Amino acid sequence: MKLNRKSWLKRTTVVLAFIALLHTSTSCCERMQHEHEFGEHRLHSHTFEFGVSTGFVRLEPEGESAVGTHLHLIRRFQGDALSRFLGLGIGFETIFADHMHYNLMGTVAIYPYKNFSIGISPGTLIVEHHDEHETRYSTHVEVAYGFEVGQFEVGPVVGYAKSGDDEHYMIGIHVGKPF
Repeated sequence: MKLNRKSWLKRTTVVLAFIALLHTSTSCCERMQHEHEFGEHRLHSHTFEFGVSTGFVRLEPEGESAVGTHLHLIRRFQGDALSRFLGLGIGFETIFADHMHYNLMGTVAIYPYKNFSIGISPGTLIVEHHDEHETRYSTHVEVAYGFEVGQFEVGPVVGYAKSGDDEHYMIGIHVGKPF
């Protein structure tokens, strides 16, 4: 069975997402057990994070490449329960393509291990077509890791969004400012 590039990319994305989810759930449980046994609390003490991700975006089915920017503000929960691994927030994404793309989102963030984060963001996609705007539901998933650089977290980000038949992939840099 021969796979075309698009089918291969979809299958690879699904497999990697499954592996990440499996790894995340096991490392999260191991971390909680370790903290319970040894009384360690090396969790982030900040409540909010403002983040900016920018990078290369591939739009399908158009086959177009563009630059994209994603902004988010997330409130991270505190405490000793499982909720400390979660955050809620809002996001906005722009893709600077021939037909501009805007995405307004609500975000659920999962922080399974140190500076590793997974964001799942349902929202509304707005696409400009010759002075007209088309809106539809979209789902955006973003995975990032932030290295602590002074008062910022800087690191790689990979994103995927789907809306009807349209989808896009992004790879880039994430900069977050906790406060």
